[in-house]
Amino acid sequence: MTDAPLIDAHLHLWDIASGGYEWLTSAAGPLYATFTAEQAEAELAARAAVRGGTATRVYGLGSR
Repeated sequence: MTDAPLIDAHLHLWDIASGGYEWLTSAAGPLYATFTAEQAEAELAARAAVRGGTATRVYGLGSR
């Protein structure tokens, strides 16, 4: 093993309409919104374009 730093590169996706997020209220400000895999992919791609890098594809869990 190496002493390379560990990067936790996960993200959270949620659908406000599906419920189950008691902690997520309008008091959370901009977090109080549905955030999908497609939105995450677009955000990552836009940021990579600005920095001259590449974006990793975000894989959603599909329809439930």
